[in-house]
Amino acid sequence: GEIRWLNKKSYPVYSKKNGAFRLSGSITDVTARKVAEENLKKSEQKFRDIFENTDELIQSIDLATGKFNYVNPAWLKTFGHREQELAELNFKDLVDPSSQEACADMYRKVCVGTGIENVQITFRNKEGRKVYLEGQAGVIFKEGTPDSSRGLFRNVTTKKLAEEELLKMQSNLKEAQRLAQIGNWEYNFAHQTLDGSKEMYRIFELEDTLENRNLFSEVKRQIHKKDQVILEHAIKKSMEQAEVNSFELRIHTPQSQ
Repeated sequence: GEIRWLNKKSYPVYSKKNGAFRLSGSITDVTARKVAEENLKKSEQKFRDIFENTDELIQSIDLATGKFNYVNPAWLKTFGHREQELAELNFKDLVDPSSQEACADMYRKVCVGTGIENVQITFRNKEGRKVYLEGQAGVIFKEGTPDSSRGLFRNVTTKKLAEEELLKMQSNLKEAQRLAQIGNWEYNFAHQTLDGSKEMYRIFELEDTLENRNLFSEVKRQIHKKDQVILEHAIKKSMEQAEVNSFELRIHTPQSQ
C-alpha cells in the first residue's frame, strides 16, 4: 500500500431542543498537494545548500535600480563586502573602467529580456583590486516584464593574472633576446622542421611568416658551405648522446649574398 494525505473537516449539527446532536464532515485527498509541497521544500533546501556552499558567485540585480536583490556567500567573500552593505551598493559602481562599455551593452540586453551566455567582465572589489569573472546572466520576469537579472559567475582572477604574467615574461624575453641578439629555436627530428623566435628570424633576416619546414631549409641554405658539416655533426651528436652541444658557424644572410 501507499501513504496518502487526507484533509478532514467536521462540524456539529444543532437542534434548538437538544443542541449538538451529530457531526457531519468531508474528507479530501490532498496527497498530490502534500507531495508537491514536500518536493518544493526539498528543492528549496537543495538550492539553498548550493547557494550557500558553491564556489561560484551568484547575484540578482533589480533592473530598475541596479541594486542587488541578493548575493551568495562566495560573492561576499570575493568582493570583501558585508551583507549589510548591499543596500548601499549599485552594481555599476563595482564595474572596472575597462568593462564599463561592455557591461552597459549587456545591461541593455538584459533589460529587454535577453539572457547572455559567455559573459566576461572585470569588477573591482572593496579594496579596489580587479576581479575577473566569467559566466552567464539570465532574466527573471514579473508579469511578463523583465524585472531582475540572475548571474552565475566563476572567479577566474588567478587564471587571468597568470596569463598576464606569462605574457609579460614572454615580452621581457623577446626584448632581452633582441638586446642580446639571442634567438632560440627548436628542431623536430622526425619531421625535420625548425621553429624559431622572432629574434632568430631577425638574425637570419627572414620573414617570420615562413612555415617551419621552409624555415629549416632557408636556415640550412644560409650556413656557410664549409660549416655545413658542423651543423650535421651537432645534430647527429645530440640525437645519439642526448647532451647539450655548443658550436659556432658562419652564415650568409640574404643581403650579404
